[in-house]
This record gives sequence, C-alpha cells and structure tokens, in this order.
Amino acid sequence: MSRLVVSICCALLCLCWLAAPAQSACTIYELVNFDVYNFTDSQVDGLILVLEGIHCWQIDHFWEGYYPGYYDSITCTRQGDLTYIQWHFPLTPPQVWMHFGLQLTPYVSAPTPTYCAWTFGGSPVPWGEIMIPWVRWEGSIDCPVNAVIDWNETDPYFLGVWVERWLAPWWWEIPLENLNRSDPMFQDVNWEYHYEQDLLEPWWYLDMEIFMMGHPALITMYNVWSYDQMTEIMWFIGEVTVDYASGTEPSSWGRIKSMYE
Repeated sequence: MSRLVVSICCALLCLCWLAAPAQSACTIYELVNFDVYNFTDSQVDGLILVLEGIHCWQIDHFWEGYYPGYYDSITCTRQGDLTYIQWHFPLTPPQVWMHFGLQLTPYVSAPTPTYCAWTFGGSPVPWGEIMIPWVRWEGSIDCPVNAVIDWNETDPYFLGVWVERWLAPWWWEIPLENLNRSDPMFQDVNWEYHYEQDLLEPWWYLDMEIFMMGHPALITMYNVWSYDQMTEIMWFIGEVTVDYASGTEPSSWGRIKSMYE
C-alpha cells in the first residue's frame, strides 16, 4: 500500500472520529494498590496513611492480604478534616516489600495524601516517611483523559521524587485482589503509554494524556525513587473504571469529568 493511500485512510479515520457523537466519561470507582519498600534501618509493624477530602465510610473495602493473618488489623479513624488509615502487621525487617490496597466508594472525589510513614508500636520510625503519588483524573467530552500526579505534603524532604510511569486502557476491570505486579491477571496488561523517570518537584505536577476509545478501565503504574535516585520507595498501581454516557452535562462527577464549556 502506498504512503499516499495510507495517509488518506488515516485522514478519513480522523474525520470519522471527529464526526462521531460526543461522549463524556465518568468514573464508577477507583482501586489503589501500592507496594512499599522498607528502606529504613528499623523493623516496622505498621504503616499510617493520612488522607484529606475523604471519610472512612467512602472506602468500600481494603485489600486483606495474600493469606489469612497478613494483617493483624486495619483501622480507619476521622480526626478533624483528616482521615487516618493504619495498617498493623507482624514485625517486618528492613529491605522487605509490603503490599497495601483499598477501593473507594463510587463517585467519590479524589483524596489528597498529607502524610504516610512506616510505624513501630504505633509511632513513626525515624526517616520512615513515604511519598505517595496519588492520581487525580481529568477528562473532556471526547474522552481524552489526563492522569495527573499533584505534588502533595507526603514528601518529607521537600526536594522531589523521581517517577517512572505506565498507563494502559484495558478491556476489563482487574479486581483489587489481583491488582499487584505478581498476579498473572495484572501481568497480561499491555502498557500503551510509558514515560521514563521524571522529577516531580515541589508544588508542581506530572500528567499524561490518554484516549480511552471506549475501554471500560484505565490502569496506571508508577515506580517512585528518592530525589538522589539511590533509594526505591514504592510501586503505586491505580485503576479507574469508566462509565460512558452520551450527553452528560459538565460536572465534577467522579474523577474523570467533563471540562468543556
């Protein structure tokens, strides 16, 4: 096939896409899993995560672990405008990965992390603060989606972190229990968008634009390193389920929202 014919075909496809009825996309719910590395010199038996903009009742459920007894307990409490989530687990030495996860209630506004740290006996361990690259979703009437990582207060050193990012629109939802790097269901994902390490600097953001094209789910994966690129901090995996509704009015409904005027 000649280059001219290919060019004409591409142009026709673009015209068909532009002429198609406008659709908006709204999230049904979001699932979040993250593997955190104990990069400290201390044994730990817990992890605390503080979120702003969400209540405990807006978390549907937590990931319960690979086997019975993985966690001793998971607690969620509200203090003022902040929600405190505390995972308790058996004593864990340095240089070990731990896995955490939660699923938000449908149509809840995205929370903002304000603090995260390894704990021992309920108290943060020295130098145990963790940067959480929580995702904020934005979109438009014709369904391009921006996955935005805002700078937040969980970086303890205010220097920045390095983030390598992958995104994939996907044909089915991966359940929270399977949303981890070692699960065969997750390993089947074909990552269509990949960004090499970028520096997430104080009071700035990183974003990626992606066209959904009718996919019911969008999956993200982030590998986070310290500012000096010497310490691996965590793998953060997020998934958002999308509901397409033609003619939806502009609103802030969900994390993917219509932004046209």
